[in-house]
Amino acid sequence: MGHGIHDLLARTKYTRFHGYRLPPDFGETPSIMLENWCWMKDVLKGLSCHYTTLHQNYLADWRKQHPGEPDPPKEIPNDLVESLIKYRYFNRGLYHLYQLSTSIFDLQIHSLSTDKEIADLDLQKLWYDLREEIEGMNFSECRNGFAFGTFGHLTAGYDVCYYAYLCCTAVA
Repeated sequence: MGHGIHDLLARTKYTRFHGYRLPPDFGETPSIMLENWCWMKDVLKGLSCHYTTLHQNYLADWRKQHPGEPDPPKEIPNDLVESLIKYRYFNRGLYHLYQLSTSIFDLQIHSLSTDKEIADLDLQKLWYDLREEIEGMNFSECRNGFAFGTFGHLTAGYDVCYYAYLCCTAVA
């Protein structure tokens, strides 16, 4: 959501710097700030609607599945907005621990300086050791997996920069 709003609102002379195309260690800041803005009660209400209001066929299908019931409200109910806002940060601590462990993993694998260090590196062991140490969880059941292989940021321009999410969150 944040990148989309940033992209829509950006006004730049050169496309290279348009929207979220910023240095990675700052690029997430506007996005996270705009995502925070979306969590304001009036903004959250303004951005939401029941899916049945998007097309008459959706409402017709809903009515078939809920005969005799009144149509759903067009806007998100206030009590649901309050609950969403209240529980927004639920499990946020676990999220930050994951961000920290993956940031350290990123820095460590990109800090190797010799062929021997690279050859001796056990990616699986490093990944799961860091996750267990920092996140305090037991990964013994899945240590044979290659979860780090799904960590696309390592090869998508965020290599040695994944820590930016934590830094940008603090700034935003």
